Amino acid sequence: SPMIALDCEGVNLGRPGGKLCLVQIASRKAGVFLFDVIGCPKLFDAGLREICEDPNIVKTIHDCRMDFRALSAHNVSL
Repeated sequence: SPMIALDCEGVNLGRPGGKLCLVQIASRKAGVFLFDVIGCPKLFDAGLREICEDPNIVKTIHDCRMDFRALSAHNVSL
């Protein structure tokens, strides 16, 4: 999909020692997906990083400060 909505959930996101727990991605065509980063820490290597870093996909993120920090801690660029 050329446009997605992205949201991150966790404990103390964006702070030292904070923990990313869940990444939510939604698109009009494919629906909503929830990624359990705690249960499967290799999700970023299994394709989630590729989606986040694809410059051809427009990402809509509301108040992205904490989300950006949490993803950066996992070496994911937006």
